[in-house]
Amino acid sequence: MPNQMSQLEDEQTRHQSNESLSGNGGAVSKTLSLSEESETAVLRNLSPELRHLLQNLAETTGSSTTDILGKGLVLIGAAIKAKEKGLRLGMADEKGRFVKEIIGF
Repeated sequence: MPNQMSQLEDEQTRHQSNESLSGNGGAVSKTLSLSEESETAVLRNLSPELRHLLQNLAETTGSSTTDILGKGLVLIGAAIKAKEKGLRLGMADEKGRFVKEIIGF
């Protein structure tokens, strides 16, 4: 029986054709299709703080919680791939200057 990580990797592989990453502007979009039952199970297993954060992000962006989770997974994947290539993940100001590095990947 596959473990949760390989199930997640399988899910990511199945949805790679729906993935869009843009290097100039940082646009990240990903569509994950979870059944209502699966989504409920994921939400139930989150801490109250993470559930609240997820719901706030969804409301703020006008997205579903599933979309927020999908985009987060894509962003983490992109950060890991970038790190493997010697790149860093960060934020730039309006002039494109690197002002903050995001670490932990």
